[in-house]
Amino acid sequence: MHWPERALAAARPLRIAVFVVGSPLINLPVSRAAVGTALGLRAAGVPGPGTIAGVLFAVLFALGGPRLLRYEAAVLVRESRSRR
Repeated sequence: MHWPERALAAARPLRIAVFVVGSPLINLPVSRAAVGTALGLRAAGVPGPGTIAGVLFAVLFALGGPRLLRYEAAVLVRESRSRR
């Protein structure tokens, strides 16, 4: 006898792993952009380059964070509907 629940249970850890690995991979380019901005501002002689870059990172993270969570919630809702 074939148990379809086992196939669904096997696919679930893969999706969880994608989210666990995906979140830092999304944040990494944003943080690199902030560090690059800080270094560029420092080279240009702008006062407070770390503060400006920190504000830039905070704004990008505040705009992108909720979108990432909405996407994750949508994927989880789709997955729960497909299990019924």
